[in-house]
Amino acid sequence: MAKLTIKQQKFADEYLISGNATQAALMTDEIRHIRSMQDPIKQQIKAAECLLKRCLCKKFNLKICVDGLAVIISINATSYQKMAARVLLNYYLGVHQTNNLIEQSAVITDREDMLVKRWRKRVLERDKYTCQHCGSHLNLCAHHISYWSNDPVNRINVDNGITLCSSCHAEEHRGERVYNLMAKKC
Repeated sequence: MAKLTIKQQKFADEYLISGNATQAALMTDEIRHIRSMQDPIKQQIKAAECLLKRCLCKKFNLKICVDGLAVIISINATSYQKMAARVLLNYYLGVHQTNNLIEQSAVITDREDMLVKRWRKRVLERDKYTCQHCGSHLNLCAHHISYWSNDPVNRINVDNGITLCSSCHAEEHRGERVYNLMAKKC
């Protein structure tokens, strides 16, 4: 009998654990995704998330949820601690419910965070997908009135956003280092 490839062996190992071929295939892809991550701490957090899905019962744990929320709203917690706490909350409460819970109190550090995407969508919807300076409906973005770097508390506050087209957005940053880069994209 021919020797299994590495991918086949990983699938077989996962299948023995779960007894489910679909789950084994998904876990094999998940492991490949984890290994492709550059940041070793993010790898560990993602691996812990996989273990949670496999090993813990989903019975609600109030203490873990309260502790996780405390870490997320803490100004002293590192971004990695906040990520790990969010993984736990997502596991117990679900992503949507977690986002609803932390939206008013979380200090967001990643521009790709789901709460930032939600903020952007709400700003655009509120402004009816129209640039508030020139009236354009093309190449829209949500601009932080009080800058992202200066005001971490209001990063996902809808009142701190305004819909601008890319040209008007670049003009908002005239005189700043980022202006030339933004102006080239227009």
